[in-house]
Amino acid sequence: FAWPRLGRWLMLPLLALGVWNVWRLYGVPIGQQPGVALLVSMTGLKLLEIRRRRDILVLVYLGWFAIATQFFFESGLLMSAYLLLVALLLATLLMQLNRRHFDRSVFDSLRRSLLMAAQGLPAMLLLFYLFPRFDSPLWNLHIEGAGLSGLDDNLTMGDISNLSLSSEAAFRASGFADGPPPPAQRYWRGPVLWDTDGRHWQAGELSTAGLPDGLRATGKPLDYEIMLEPSGRRWLYALDLPARIPPGSRLGRDFVLHWPTPIRKRFRYEVGSYIDATNVTLSAIERQRASAVPADISQRVRDFATRQREGRTAIAYVQRILDHYRQQPFVYTLKPPRLGRHAVDEFLFETRKGFCEHYASSFVILMRLGGIPARIVTGYQGGEYNPHGDFLLIRQSDAHAWAEIWLGDSGWMRVDPTAAVAPERIERPLDNDIAGDGAPVRFRLDGDSLLGGLLREARWLGDSVQLGWSRWVVNFDRTRQRNLLGALGLDWLKLPQLIVLAVVSSLLMIGLLAWMLQKGRRRRVDPIARQYARFNRRLARAGVQRRPWEGPFDLQKRIEKERPTLAAATRPIIQLYIRLRYAREPRDDDARRLGALVRRFRPQRVNPDARRRSTASSSSGYHSH
Repeated sequence: FAWPRLGRWLMLPLLALGVWNVWRLYGVPIGQQPGVALLVSMTGLKLLEIRRRRDILVLVYLGWFAIATQFFFESGLLMSAYLLLVALLLATLLMQLNRRHFDRSVFDSLRRSLLMAAQGLPAMLLLFYLFPRFDSPLWNLHIEGAGLSGLDDNLTMGDISNLSLSSEAAFRASGFADGPPPPAQRYWRGPVLWDTDGRHWQAGELSTAGLPDGLRATGKPLDYEIMLEPSGRRWLYALDLPARIPPGSRLGRDFVLHWPTPIRKRFRYEVGSYIDATNVTLSAIERQRASAVPADISQRVRDFATRQREGRTAIAYVQRILDHYRQQPFVYTLKPPRLGRHAVDEFLFETRKGFCEHYASSFVILMRLGGIPARIVTGYQGGEYNPHGDFLLIRQSDAHAWAEIWLGDSGWMRVDPTAAVAPERIERPLDNDIAGDGAPVRFRLDGDSLLGGLLREARWLGDSVQLGWSRWVVNFDRTRQRNLLGALGLDWLKLPQLIVLAVVSSLLMIGLLAWMLQKGRRRRVDPIARQYARFNRRLARAGVQRRPWEGPFDLQKRIEKERPTLAAATRPIIQLYIRLRYAREPRDDDARRLGALVRRFRPQRVNPDARRRSTASSSSGYHSH
């Protein structure tokens, strides 16, 4: 099975090319991604060096190592299933290589590989779910995320509309005791933006200073669980407003939930929120920042705000601006025209086409011009309910921006100007597949076709399976293990007891499996051959040892010659065995009769020394004859 031999004059340049390619892509070939890339390159070159069986064995071991490295980057269900299939194929290849002759089918080796994997599955599950979990991994691997996406702590008009073109999952929310909240209350709070030059917005440093102390709420918080996808950011999302936060996180004064390190892998946390709560805290510095108006705001925008504010209360002014969005020909679109330096002016009076960040940005500027402190809140709005898994799926296409205004004793109030232009945005997910340049956004309806309904059901089912995989495999941590042990009534176990339970349970499972396999192997033996073997064991205890090459007819002749006292008892057994063994269709009653004859055959035992002398003398007599 050797390839045509390639000389060193070709292999060395290929080796240098592989190293140079890794160096060009990653710089220094140190780290997870360059290390794995170098391993794959060297494995590919090893394929060209196959000469002997040993070379294939090396490739098999390299393949298993490459499978392990893939989990540095992806641990989803589909990828794990694919890697399991590759591991089984490598095991099949290894089994074929260790056969003396390739006389059996590859499918037989594959069947044996599947059987071995199934045999090890119970012990693996016991160790995985019962072995003590730690708060952090045993090894501190910095798993590098690839293709991370999500909201940032700064905003430019057009950012969220670009993000909304993606249907990737942002996070999943589950565990609602009384079902998820209605769509109009599904505001998932993210970064809060204060500072702006009229076009660009950013959070600044104030958002994490101090602790929130002005939460006005009634009732109990809504508790739920979130499975957050990798984003590379340091904040967590929660329903407006978060109150009960996960351990290790901190809540800023603007109720933004922060995590110490960037989220580079799926992250599960539990949180509680007050849906109808109000933040009534506004410091002097916060008031100053929430009232600042950029110098680049045009005079036309300033005059418009002055006219609308004149003679009106704060609430009336807010309603007047919302009516302006509603009554004028504003269009909610994913692909608005590009705006220049005076973005707010151009949007309000010229293009009048924009996405949620356009409406939130212009609304906050108009509020500040009217003397009302205001800020932008970014996050997600909505979520698709999955009835199969009982959770909400929030996608990147649900990214949203809204406004918060300060109304004195009423505190911070959420105002979503997008709802004035496109109220469907709050109730239904948008259909970003049909959004053209400047075209109004269309929203997905419930009345789909039969095919659309089937596809939706399949998508829901697949996503619920993926969430279960993330919960019970990828993100199975110490908290979830404790919950599992509590459901089994074993939450009283301490760390040493848990280790002993895991090891002992695995050993018992392995022993039970070995006993079942041995019992099954005995059952698979031909019952006629099993009775004949039993007959030979009793014959050996009587001093007559059947030779490996000796057939039943020759054995009976030797018994008649050496032990004539046994010949009468052995003759019917051997004759019946010959008839059963070589008959075309042996009868079941004959097989049962053979078993009965063997059970009744109980010759007198001989001591081991006499048995050896009898065997030696019969053997010498046999050969001399």
